[in-house]
Amino acid sequence: MNLIDGQLEIKMSPVSFQTDAQKRSRNHEANGAEYGSSQACFSLPTGDVLGPDGCAILHSRWNTLSDEQKEQTFPPIAPNYIVELRSRSDSPQQVHRKMKRWMEGGVDEGGIDRSL
Repeated sequence: MNLIDGQLEIKMSPVSFQTDAQKRSRNHEANGAEYGSSQACFSLPTGDVLGPDGCAILHSRWNTLSDEQKEQTFPPIAPNYIVELRSRSDSPQQVHRKMKRWMEGGVDEGGIDRSL
């Protein structure tokens, strides 16, 4: 799901980031980051609500949130790193626009995989 400039795009039902995290390896605490998949969405400081195909949030950033914020369906945080997969139905302009919004929302780095 994405909310950009008041326009809503829904592709699948999101789950809370914490619920998504429980489905991944239990060793994530030892490696310094929380990881998310396409089932997680984030509420960015710009007002956009975006869902990456994959992401990483360093514990130093994640731990600035309260426990209540961490449990929200759309945590108010920008991941440190995101990955977007460009499918055949996505135009280059759509993917570029979304990546730009991620960066404007506070993401440090991102990558686009065009192999789909």
